[in-house]
Amino acid sequence: MNSDLRAQIAELQVRLQRYLADDDASGLLAPDTLTLLGAIDAPLRGREILAPPTLIALLGKSRFARFQVLPEPEGMRELEQAVLWFSRLRRLRPDLVPAGIAALFDNGQFIPGDPEFADPEFLTDEQMNTAIGELEELAAGGEQRTRWLVALAAYLVARYERGGRDVDLDDAVRAGRAVLADPHASVQEVQAGGANLAAALLSRYQRWTDRAALDEAVGLYAASAADRGSAADHANAAMAHLTRFEALAEPPDLDRAERHGRSAVVSTSAGDPSLPARLSNLSMVYRARYEVSADADALREAVDLAEQALEHGEAGLPERARRQSNLCVVLATRFDVTRDRSDLDRAVEFGRLSLEPGLADGAQSRVSNLMLALQTRGGRYGQVADLQEALRLGREMADRLPHGHADRLDLLSNAAGAAMTWFDWTGDLDAIDAAVALGRETVGDATPAARPWLLHTNLSMHLLARFEAYEQPEDLDAAVHHAEVGAADVSGPSASFATAYSNLALCSRTRFERTAVADDLAVAMAAARRAVAEASSEDGDLAGFETNLALSLWVAGEYQEALANARTAYDRSLKTGGAANAAYTANFARMLDNLNSEPDRALRLWEQVAANRSSPVPLRIEAGVAVAQAHPPGSGERAAAYRTAAELLPEAAWHGIGPQSRLRRLKAWQGLARDASAAQLASHGPETALALLDGTLSQMWAREVRLSAEQARLHAVRADLALRFEELRRARAR
Repeated sequence: MNSDLRAQIAELQVRLQRYLADDDASGLLAPDTLTLLGAIDAPLRGREILAPPTLIALLGKSRFARFQVLPEPEGMRELEQAVLWFSRLRRLRPDLVPAGIAALFDNGQFIPGDPEFADPEFLTDEQMNTAIGELEELAAGGEQRTRWLVALAAYLVARYERGGRDVDLDDAVRAGRAVLADPHASVQEVQAGGANLAAALLSRYQRWTDRAALDEAVGLYAASAADRGSAADHANAAMAHLTRFEALAEPPDLDRAERHGRSAVVSTSAGDPSLPARLSNLSMVYRARYEVSADADALREAVDLAEQALEHGEAGLPERARRQSNLCVVLATRFDVTRDRSDLDRAVEFGRLSLEPGLADGAQSRVSNLMLALQTRGGRYGQVADLQEALRLGREMADRLPHGHADRLDLLSNAAGAAMTWFDWTGDLDAIDAAVALGRETVGDATPAARPWLLHTNLSMHLLARFEAYEQPEDLDAAVHHAEVGAADVSGPSASFATAYSNLALCSRTRFERTAVADDLAVAMAAARRAVAEASSEDGDLAGFETNLALSLWVAGEYQEALANARTAYDRSLKTGGAANAAYTANFARMLDNLNSEPDRALRLWEQVAANRSSPVPLRIEAGVAVAQAHPPGSGERAAAYRTAAELLPEAAWHGIGPQSRLRRLKAWQGLARDASAAQLASHGPETALALLDGTLSQMWAREVRLSAEQARLHAVRADLALRFEELRRARAR
């Protein structure tokens, strides 16, 4: 706000106060008062939605006071203007609306119809369409055409955000450009038109991943922040720079987002209804800062700001859902550091609260944030219901978006990731089939601007997992193909190259182990080395890249170098814990066992995996067997370790998954119940051994035994239904 405008506002306040306190209307009736009001009104033309409530109150009260002292028809014109300002104030800060005016609104006596002053977010669809129709007619010609184009652009962006119609976005861009192209447009119209055009361009980027639109939007918002420097200008510039940072990972954008975001918050008064949103948006800037720097102070600031944002503002407003969603994502991020389960539980809670308004009106970011929290909790603690909820939400939200929409691709890709994690925990074939289907849909739907390399490399991992489940060679060949496409087309920061090349190494090594084609091993070795070289020391996936290199080296017969990389990956993963740490620990232990090196350390490593309840069940079983075999026959330690492993069999093939999936999971552990019972026999005698054998087998037989008994009873009553049931059961088991 410039010094002239501040002086004009102060003068208007003085004149209004004289009238209210001393019944002195001379100031309000002075010839220059109308000019003074116009000078204050002018910067707000087309930007009424951004006006501070205190300024709106001043304008409304001043106009209403002039209505009281001016004769007809001048007085009625002042009343019309007062009503327009009070209608906005009533939505933002009803406590600032005089009681008498509020009563008139409540009685339906004041119904403003000027679309310039209405807030699109609070309009019904019918009201929105009517207002746009009026604005289109007003903007068709006349002296004030540019004024109406400014408002029209804002309304069209609002309708696009509500309904997702591409034509609204295109029309908004055209209206905004027409304002900037008008040589007679006022400074205020150019500023407001530029802001509305930037909003439309930012939506175009989010719709099509249009980088040129993003750059233009950033430039327009940054220019407004530099020229006028209002809190709203800084807030818009902050989010534009953050969006571009998330797309390109260029540090200057993050620095500018932080600077503008902080300026927006500092420039916003405590009672301003925009403050909660600006606090919440600044929290996302600090979260991004933490993601690239691992700065604990940045993460602490992100959580504090997100918490403060929810402490302000009225419950139930649409903006509150966005603030709840932002708190969800920063709490899920903090969990990665603290491993405090309460952070993750609160993240899921706030994520679910953010979806209470429903999945319409741009809910995709809120759905994505909740999916992240659910997938983190499901993956960390093996809560399959969380993973299935994330998968369902991703599919439902994606179905609401048009094909090719950037958010649709992200939702489908994240849903595929949830299905993969579900498969990792349960081995359910339905899960891996879902992941492959979703991955193929994203690849087929991708646009050149939507990072198709990432979609290809993700699909390669889904196909590789399905190959390991079904052992169909076509899945493995397809996995290698998509990994090759991903590595050939990869772009962006070094971390992207590391991911693409590590996945190519994994697929090529797996095919070499099956076909012994030397070219596959050469590709695997080269790709695995490049992945490690591209990754930074702060990359959370570096341990995985090092493990992948270790496995490629092992297959190539480079055992000592393989062991060294496995050891490095294990050491690096100690600070993360969870399922990933268990996998790196098990890999290191296997190599030590195979080389007959450091047997005591290998035993301690296997004990760690067996005792880690965050480890996937198959790893815990493998670790239990390794611990048992490390102890001499007849010992109590051998019997106890075997018993623990055998008692995990029902979890490895739980009845929540299909029969084929159960059989596949149990195939790897044929003979475990026998070996565990033999160890019990040698250590504790026949009674304990038989109890363990009977208990382990009965867990697997129970479902079929109960089913047979029930089917026999059905046959006695309705033989035809029993036969049909048996046909269906056999078909499902095939």
